[in-house]
Amino acid sequence: MNLIKKWQYPLFWLMTFAGVWCVLLWFGTASLQRQQEVQLFIPQWNVVGPMLASPGGLSAVLACFLVQSYHSALAVLAINGIVVATAALLVRLLLEAIGARRTESSILAIAAAVALLKAHISQFYVLDGTVAIVLMLAAVVAYMHCSRLWAKIIAAAISLPLLYMASGQMVAIYGAAILVASVLKRDRQWYVAAAGALIAAAIVAIHIRLAVSVPITDGIYSLRYQQSQMHFESFVYYIWLRFAVVLLAAAVLAALMKLLAGRRHYDVVAPAVASLAVLALAWYCRPDAYETKSEEMDRLALLEQSDDWDAIINLVGSRATVDEASLNYLNLALACKGELADSMFHYNQISPNSLIAEWDRSYYMSVLLSNIHYRIGDLAQSEGYAMEGLTLAKRGGSPLMMQRLADIALARGEKNLADKFIGILSSMPHYRRWQPQLPDASKQFFANDSLKLTCDVKTDTLWMAHLDGKPMGRIAWQYLGCSYLLGRKLDAFAEFIRRYGNYGADGPLPIHFQEALMLIAENDPSILEVAQVSDDVKQRFATFNEVASQIFSDTPEARAMLTARFGRSYWFYCFFKRSV
Repeated sequence: MNLIKKWQYPLFWLMTFAGVWCVLLWFGTASLQRQQEVQLFIPQWNVVGPMLASPGGLSAVLACFLVQSYHSALAVLAINGIVVATAALLVRLLLEAIGARRTESSILAIAAAVALLKAHISQFYVLDGTVAIVLMLAAVVAYMHCSRLWAKIIAAAISLPLLYMASGQMVAIYGAAILVASVLKRDRQWYVAAAGALIAAAIVAIHIRLAVSVPITDGIYSLRYQQSQMHFESFVYYIWLRFAVVLLAAAVLAALMKLLAGRRHYDVVAPAVASLAVLALAWYCRPDAYETKSEEMDRLALLEQSDDWDAIINLVGSRATVDEASLNYLNLALACKGELADSMFHYNQISPNSLIAEWDRSYYMSVLLSNIHYRIGDLAQSEGYAMEGLTLAKRGGSPLMMQRLADIALARGEKNLADKFIGILSSMPHYRRWQPQLPDASKQFFANDSLKLTCDVKTDTLWMAHLDGKPMGRIAWQYLGCSYLLGRKLDAFAEFIRRYGNYGADGPLPIHFQEALMLIAENDPSILEVAQVSDDVKQRFATFNEVASQIFSDTPEARAMLTARFGRSYWFYCFFKRSV
């Protein structure tokens, strides 16, 4: 028992660290891993120096250094576990400094970890915010452990300017924290904390007045407002202010428990109340639909970066409902495996945008569309989306999109431009040894000037332009043909088959292409002289027509029979699927 008491703080930290590790292992690791690709940080003094000289620079530099290692999932778990567990330990020490018992302070400190975990899984948050919170909590705990008047004055005088330079406008929350903690502790020298709070407020007021950066007052606005902003600072302030509310609630609750100490059943009621408060906060902070969707998309993006096509197919194919972006990943995986035109309609394709979704002016969609067009060989489109992604990244650009621009420059023979991008990337530890790698058949990229289209061009227009160019390998060939099938443009598909045939491959056309040819042959039998259709497909089409003739009565039995037998065919999509 004495041993546990002696090591209580390390044990609390380790247990909190393990809890954070398990939570992030279940949810959030993929979103956190992608943080490194939206922060272009070059660890050189000409970059670091100006950052340190600005308010909040230390937090930003420390966070950027840590995020550099986010390529590894283990590093993500370890770094986030360390900072969140450290924040929770500091909250516990603060509550104990106010006078709370160790049991209640330990339970309430978990609330801080829960609140920070909620922030960390958001794609709008950056690690700077938590680093600043840890520095602020450390300063508050240090101040609260000062017992003499002169010590408090010195602590406040030193911490205020240092914390302002290290964490920026977090100094305002620091001032409020030491004042509230002093009042709840019933410190007779509370006026020192009050003076510190006023000075902190004045510092931030001057900061806002001089428009040094986004004001912390922007954090009071709603979550929807924060998500619509193009900068991350506002969302960080949003988290800071709400973390301050959680900290205040924990401190007030701890102070109330202190007043009730010694009463009947206190040893049971107090921990139960603290636990219920933490559980209520945990329920409130559970991942919402948007965060769940973001985590799924980030997981798909990481799989696409590692060319793990089977994992993408299994992940998306197992879902009951899918959206266009998920189908973009699925269809890209099928195309890269050479199975798109054979297996596409085995899955719930919902519209022509299932191949290439419309651009929503976000970084993550820019990355997806750039990668799809690059693998097809459409360099102009890929470059356009890569430039958009570079601009929309949170901090300074995107190393991932800079890699893509280097690939494109090298594919075009622009070696000097490629070397420029490679030179910038080589300044970052993880990318120091990276070299561009061209995809297979790289010499067959599109060369037609008509393909230099804007990023918001419609998919149909894009693929019509491809008829006059030369596709790069079978990926582009599959995409072009399947785009006509999804759009139900059978006349354009017939012209496509007459022009390209099976694109030089031996053997029959893919299954879905054969199914489309049977529909075309009903009005134009000559198409079967250009490309052959297997006897099995012909027999299935005849059966489909027979069963489909009963479906127009719309009986549940007939529809169920048709879905069971032909739900994975192009015919079913063409006649019975409604595009959304």
